[in-house]
Amino acid sequence: MERMILKGFITSILSLSLAMNGNISFASSQGTAIPVLNEDEEKNLGEEEDISSKLVTMLSDPSRQNRIEIKIIKKLQEIDTNSTFSKVFYEVLSSCEGTRKASYYHGKEIPSNEANESNFCFLSVLAKDCSQISWALKNELYNPDPQARRKTLNMIRVLSDMENEFGVQYKTFFERLNQIFYHSKQFLAVTIAPQIIEKYGITGINEDEFKYSTVKYTEEIATEKNIEEESSIDPDSKKSTSATVQVCEFQKDGTNYACLFREKQAGIHFGALIGIGVTRGKDEEGLPVIEDNNRKVYYLKAYHGYPAMKEKHGSDAYTDSTTTVTTTPSEPRGLRAQELNIKEPFVYKLLENLQVGPVVHFMINPYINNGFYIATEDLNTDTVGFVELNQLKLIFGDILRSQTLDAGQLKMKTNLAEINLLTNILELGDIKPDNIGYIFTQDNEETPVDLSKAQIKIIDFLNKSGKETDVTSNFMCKDMFVSPEAGGVFS
Repeated sequence: MERMILKGFITSILSLSLAMNGNISFASSQGTAIPVLNEDEEKNLGEEEDISSKLVTMLSDPSRQNRIEIKIIKKLQEIDTNSTFSKVFYEVLSSCEGTRKASYYHGKEIPSNEANESNFCFLSVLAKDCSQISWALKNELYNPDPQARRKTLNMIRVLSDMENEFGVQYKTFFERLNQIFYHSKQFLAVTIAPQIIEKYGITGINEDEFKYSTVKYTEEIATEKNIEEESSIDPDSKKSTSATVQVCEFQKDGTNYACLFREKQAGIHFGALIGIGVTRGKDEEGLPVIEDNNRKVYYLKAYHGYPAMKEKHGSDAYTDSTTTVTTTPSEPRGLRAQELNIKEPFVYKLLENLQVGPVVHFMINPYINNGFYIATEDLNTDTVGFVELNQLKLIFGDILRSQTLDAGQLKMKTNLAEINLLTNILELGDIKPDNIGYIFTQDNEETPVDLSKAQIKIIDFLNKSGKETDVTSNFMCKDMFVSPEAGGVFS
C-alpha cells in the first residue's frame, strides 16, 4: 500500500514538471497531465541508471584503486560532476578489465599484475582502451554550449597534468593517449582562433559567442612532386582531393567575421594555413567567403620537436573513431616530444627585426604540454608580392651571364651573399629555394618591377648542426640548375 502511495506521489510530481515544460502526453479524467515514457526511453533510462551504478561500484572497489585508468576517471569526474561521460568511462573500465585479464596480445604476453605496468606492450594496449576518453573529449570541443567547451578543455588539461605526474612509469601510456589532442585540428582551432583574432586587431569579444564547425570540401592540389618543384607546376598534374576546414565564426559591431583553418600543402610540421576577415555569405559547400580587401593570412606551424607531424593532404593522422587509433603509413605513431629549443623562436624574431623575415607571432595552447606554435604573416599584399627563389632562375641567369650589373641586379646578388653569411652565423638549415625569396613592389600591372626595391626574405628554416650551408653555391649551382663549368649558363 505504501509503495502504491509513493508511486502515485512520484507520478504526480513528474506530471506537474512535464506540464510546466509543455511536454504533455495525455490528460487524465481530472485534467492532470500524466507523462508516458515509450519503451526506448524506459530502456535508455534503465541503461543509464545501470551504467552509473556499475561505474560507482568499479571506481570504489579497493582492489582497483592503484590502477591508472581509475585514477584518470576519478580526476576527470571532479570536473564532470554531471557525469556526462559516464557511459564512456564505464566502457573504458570494461575494456581495461578485459586487457588486464588477457594472456596474450599480438603474440606477446601481457602482465596481469600492477607491479609490471611499465611493460611497453601492456601500456600500449591499455592506452588504446583509454583513448576512448580522448576521442570523447575531442568530439566535445565544438559543442555549441560554451560551458561544455570549457569543461572539456579543463579535462584535457587534467590529462596533461597527469602526464607530468605519472610520466616516468606511464610514459608510453600518456604519449599514445595524448596523440589524439596533438593531431586534432578542432583542438587547434578552439585554442588558437582567439589568439589569431586578437592579432588581427579585434578585441573585446566574448569567446562564448564563437561558433565552431568543420566544413568538408573538394579542391584541386598539385601532386607531391610538384609541391617540391613549385617553379614548374603543371596544371594537368593536379588532382582533386577531399579536405576539411575548421571554421570559427563571430560578430563584431554587427559585422560577420570568420577565421578559417585550412590544411597545409607543404612542409613537414603540424600546423594550418589560417585566413581571417569579414565574410560575405557562404559558398555552395557551406564555407564562409572572406572578402579580399580585408583578408589576412597566417602560416602556422608547431615548433620543431612537437610530437606530431603534418598529415598527408586530405587525410587525418588518426581516424575519427571512439574505439580505435590508426595512422597513415607515413605517419609515425606516438612521436616523442622534444623540449623547445629557444633558438628557433629567437631567430624568427631576429630575422623579423633585421627585416629579412616575415612578421612573426608566438602562440600557446595552454591545455596541453608542448603546445607552442609559430605563426608568420603572409608577405603578399595588394602592391607587394613574394616570389620564391626557385621561380627567379631567369633573373639570376642574367646576373651570372652579365659582365656589368645594374643597380637592381647588384642589390639582389648582394642580398644573397648577405643571407649566405647570416645563415652560417646563425647555423640555419633547410635554407632551400622554396624557403627563401624576394618581395617585389609594383604599384600597378602596367608599371615594370623595380629590382632595386626588391627585399630578400627567409620564410622558414630549421636549426642545424654540422657542415656549413653555402647558400650561393646551392642556389646558383645545384638547386637552380646552373652549371659552373658552362660559365653560369643553365644546364
